[in-house]
Amino acid sequence: MGGSGAGGMGGASVSGGATGTSAAGGATATGGAAVTGGTMSTGGTCAKSPIDATQAAAVYAGYLSTSATIVAEEKTVPGLWQGMQAQLFSGKTLDKTGAVSTECSFVYHNCVVTPLGDNCAWFGPILSGVAANGAFYYSWRSGSGIDYSILGKLAPDGDVLAGTSSIEYTNPSLGPPNLVVALEGGQVLVYRATVYWGKFNDWLTPELMGTLKDFGDHLGILDSTGQELPAKLP
Repeated sequence: MGGSGAGGMGGASVSGGATGTSAAGGATATGGAAVTGGTMSTGGTCAKSPIDATQAAAVYAGYLSTSATIVAEEKTVPGLWQGMQAQLFSGKTLDKTGAVSTECSFVYHNCVVTPLGDNCAWFGPILSGVAANGAFYYSWRSGSGIDYSILGKLAPDGDVLAGTSSIEYTNPSLGPPNLVVALEGGQVLVYRATVYWGKFNDWLTPELMGTLKDFGDHLGILDSTGQELPAKLP
C-alpha cells in the first residue's frame, strides 16, 4: 500500500531576507509573508488563488527572515485547495555550498505560512497527508533516541487555521516504522508502515491500526472495537 505524493511545481528558488525577488511569476516577498503579484494585494487583502513554487519560496523566506536560498516544492494533496483553499509545500533551506541544510513542510492558506511538525531541522518534512471534510490530516515523526509518531489536523477557523494533534505514539521497540494516514471510503485511516525518507505519501507493508478520530482536544486512533489506542501501540 502506498500513497501518491506528487510534487506540483517544484524546483523554484528564491534568495531570502527582508526582500526576496522570485525568478519567475513576478512575485516579490516584502517584509515577511506578504506577497504581491497575485497573492496579497498592496491593500492588504489576500487573493483567493493558488501560488506557484517560486512564490512559495519567497513567502517562506520572508517567514523565516533568512538570507539563505530557499527552494520550494508543492506536494499534491487531492482536495486540499478545493476543500480549504490551502496548499502544501516542502521548503528547503540551502547552505552556501548549495546543499540542503533543513527541509520543512508548511501549509499556505490565506497568505499565511503554517509550519507542520516539531523541529523539522532534526526530523524533516511530514510523512503523509490527506484532505477530508474540509480539513488536512497528516503525520510526522519526532523524538531522539525514541521514535515517536504524531498525527495532526488543520482546519479553517475564520481566516486562520486551527490545529489539533495527537499524543506521541511509540512502537513496542521504541523505533520505526512510523504511522501514516490514508483516505479510504471517506474515512481517515491510520497505518503503521515502512516509510521511505523524503517521499511524501509513499510507503510499504502497511498494518491497519484504526480510524483517526477528532476528540476536540486531541486526535486519537480507534481500533476495530471502537476503543482508543494507548500511546504505546500494540
